[in-house]
Amino acid sequence: MLSDPIKVVVGPEDIKNIEEFFGHFRIPIPEALQTQINSFKKDPSNYTLDQQKLLRAEVAHAIVSSDHELMKDGVFDNITNNCDKEWFEIQFQRDMEDAFSKED
Repeated sequence: MLSDPIKVVVGPEDIKNIEEFFGHFRIPIPEALQTQINSFKKDPSNYTLDQQKLLRAEVAHAIVSSDHELMKDGVFDNITNNCDKEWFEIQFQRDMEDAFSKED
């Protein structure tokens, strides 16, 4: 697996903020993101770094792929641009890992 220099640390407050953001703006939480949220809530003390990375990916993907009008508002340009870059990097890393694992 390729190393990731970023150490993600997700806490209960982060989960609360994600849910509040999506709830406040009435943006449906995609199933994949909800699955990660539920997994964290079930046992936060055993939520691994890989699971945290997956949660980060799902948040970015939810924002990038949302067709909610809010995400098209100029106020959120910086957020959507950052999430788009984040999602691209995560997807690129996954593709590279898949390519290298096929060579083994």
